[in-house]
Amino acid sequence: MTDPDRFKPVMQQIASGQAAMGFALGTTSLRAAEVLTNIGGNFIVIDMQHGEAEFEDLPWLLKALTYGGLPCIVRAASQDSVLIQRCLDLGADAIVVPYVNTVEEAQAIVRATKYPPQGERSFGPVRAARGTREYVTTANERHPVFVMLKTRQAIDCAEQILAVDGIAGGTMVRQTYPFPWVTTL
Repeated sequence: MTDPDRFKPVMQQIASGQAAMGFALGTTSLRAAEVLTNIGGNFIVIDMQHGEAEFEDLPWLLKALTYGGLPCIVRAASQDSVLIQRCLDLGADAIVVPYVNTVEEAQAIVRATKYPPQGERSFGPVRAARGTREYVTTANERHPVFVMLKTRQAIDCAEQILAVDGIAGGTMVRQTYPFPWVTTL
């Protein structure tokens, strides 16, 4: 079972105005995952959008990272609610969803990631709960949901998107070439 307080220190650090540093894992190497947990930082992001990992790799990567002790954020490949729920079911501590452009999309993501009454997530946690009833009562607080704002439309609506109940924060990526810049909101 994932520790309900696993991501709490990261959220407290962010809430206090301090930066939280994490590493992105774009490979399926379990050894690389283990090494990342030993070099410091506050969390690891498994990149399912641009990384080489397929969904079948996720359980093994989450196990390796969980064993290393750092909280795991899964960067979802898309806004697909079923895939996002499965990432949480397999033990992701937090989710970050790319290309959120509207308040309606942010609301749909919250519905997919939160159990009733806050959302519509269905019960089926594989690793996350290990069959405990306690999981359902704490899961909504246990798993922060972040969004990535990557388009002009999203940046123009950033305040409204980030104000959606259930969205813990976001990143804004302005696509400027040759190098994009990233700002955490």
